[in-house]
Amino acid sequence: MKKGEVLQLEQALQAVGNLRGVKFAYAVSKNMRTVKNECDDIRKSIEPSKEWQEVEKQQREINLEYCKKDNEGSPVPSAQGQFIILPEHKDAHKKKMDALKEEKKELFEIREKQIEDYNKSLDDEVEIKLHKINQDDIPEDITASQLEGIFDMVE
Repeated sequence: MKKGEVLQLEQALQAVGNLRGVKFAYAVSKNMRTVKNECDDIRKSIEPSKEWQEVEKQQREINLEYCKKDNEGSPVPSAQGQFIILPEHKDAHKKKMDALKEEKKELFEIREKQIEDYNKSLDDEVEIKLHKINQDDIPEDITASQLEGIFDMVE
């Protein structure tokens, strides 16, 4: 199984965690434990360094300086939860961001490489031994999309 598939399986197992059936619940629980350890290792490889976290903090401060704010001075996020940079501040915002990128160029390159390596690693194969269940033990109220997510654990 590929690392990316293991991450998807973790989400699928969480999605069926409330379905009933002793054998089914046992298999889901056992597989969650197995998958969680592997997923924790996968996620550790993308964790940002302390230095990068400081850069992100500086980026946030720049964004806060130039973003749209409500009457209390709090940022007004876009529908995607991102900062809305006011048109009249776009040039000043870009200038500060570019200066930060130039000043911390090496950290930006390191982080980009880390993300690139992480994305490539999602295609790497890992050995996962799943606890299998019989088709008869699948709860009747499972949806097709839920079943698709855990299909690898069904005999």
